[in-house]
Amino acid sequence: MIFRGADTIGPFTNQDVLILRPPGAQARHAIFFVTPVNYGKLMTAREDGELAPPESLRTFSDALARADQAASDRKLRGLLASAETVVVARVAKTVDLTADWRASEHDPRWSLAAIEVVRILKAETRTSHVVFAGSDDVRWFRSPKLHPGDEGIFLLRHDNGNLLRNATTPSTTGYILIDPADFRPLSEEQRIVTLLH
Repeated sequence: MIFRGADTIGPFTNQDVLILRPPGAQARHAIFFVTPVNYGKLMTAREDGELAPPESLRTFSDALARADQAASDRKLRGLLASAETVVVARVAKTVDLTADWRASEHDPRWSLAAIEVVRILKAETRTSHVVFAGSDDVRWFRSPKLHPGDEGIFLLRHDNGNLLRNATTPSTTGYILIDPADFRPLSEEQRIVTLLH
């Protein structure tokens, strides 16, 4: 049983794993910490360490899930603390800000989203616009891509003054949305409210 897998390749749950063990390793049943070295129908991994198996795998799995949730909450709490405002909003329309700009390698293709704020969760704000990177370039593909009708929770931050230098109308907004963790689904609202307080 795999308790935790890499986010980038999937968990490999219920699949066999060939573990390359160090010379002299004796334990046949353990919690193994491994580094994958080959992927395919059978994943091969190098053992980095091991723990004696717990009495209850269910209890261990539950404890690991709680630890993962606590780590996720700590990360989100940090994002919320550094955000200048947090709002529940709907995207009304989007406009390309760099249509007349000659694109260079890794150009973000800045776009402007007009948003309708439904609720303010942190800090009063009068914002009705946010800039985002519309490019699918390798540097920007994880950045949120906003479309009319999108709804979610926006963790907004001001531009540092350098990112929007190529946009045709950078003065239209002080807020920018480029981190995928700063655009959250509506289903997280109660969690976010709890973490904010």
